Amino acid sequence: MKYALLTCAAILWAGLLCAQPAYTFHINAFDVLLYDSENPFPNDSEMDLHALILFNGAPIDPPVFTPYLFGAPGNLPFAPGVYGVYLEGWDNWFPDSVTFQDITIDYEVDFLGMQPPANYLLNYFDAQVSGGNQVSLSWQTEYESNLLGYRIYHNLSDDLPSAVWIGPMIPATNTGQPANYQFTDEDPALNQTNFYWLEAIELDGSSFHGPVSVYVSGTEIAPETGIPAAESSRIHSAWPNPIRTDSTATIAVWVKQGETGSLGIYNLHGQELKRFELGPGTHELAWNGKDRHGSPCGSGTYLIRLDTPSHSDTRKLVIIK
Repeated sequence: MKYALLTCAAILWAGLLCAQPAYTFHINAFDVLLYDSENPFPNDSEMDLHALILFNGAPIDPPVFTPYLFGAPGNLPFAPGVYGVYLEGWDNWFPDSVTFQDITIDYEVDFLGMQPPANYLLNYFDAQVSGGNQVSLSWQTEYESNLLGYRIYHNLSDDLPSAVWIGPMIPATNTGQPANYQFTDEDPALNQTNFYWLEAIELDGSSFHGPVSVYVSGTEIAPETGIPAAESSRIHSAWPNPIRTDSTATIAVWVKQGETGSLGIYNLHGQELKRFELGPGTHELAWNGKDRHGSPCGSGTYLIRLDTPSHSDTRKLVIIK
């Protein structure tokens, strides 16, 4: 992408450089999947994506890149306007841009970038033991395009080159909406750990995901109730993460057979905002970012906690505007 140089902006920066700014404005750019507001990166300059900084929609002349501290000695001063970032291949930024008329304190903005795969985005790939000593494999994509389908590979070690393709190819839906898939291995190795890979087949190649592994015992695990049995109690995943304030997160939870549990969502002050009571089996819980009274939760970091008699598990979930 090419931008016209801001000649007028360059004059503005030059004029402001003569004055000593009272405050600094720090701009960073990070990978949204690695970002953790509660545990800052040990070295921001190493983790930063070094994105081009945009001022009023175009690069500054000469260009400056993140991380950058406006107002620092030798750097450009803060100027009123719209700030954003650009990096080739990174199409989505949170936020898209920020606008300031002035700043009255030292200020910092983290632009969080997402670089999705060209043709699909895999949310999760999972394996678990189901009734009759079978292995149920499931996966979800956020979107797909130009995919031929999927293959499942199996091995008794974590060595992909010697893994064997099992079952037919599963056609892709190629939809812009989340798509769910399932495959059952009806004849896994008993009393051993089974490893599985997912191959996503594109028009010009393929990509592998995994392995995921599960131990299959030689005894029946699932009860006659038909509820899929979970091998252990834990939070499997939460997606998307982060979520926007007007969207919904899906939280996948496993509760071990013979147990019950509860999943609570808390703010960083330890206040419980939402609670789900769970029976044994696998669950996909939808949380719309609202507390038990229906009030929207603000942007920030929240804790998801699962409590069962055998295990407690905690994950983080971030809400952004």
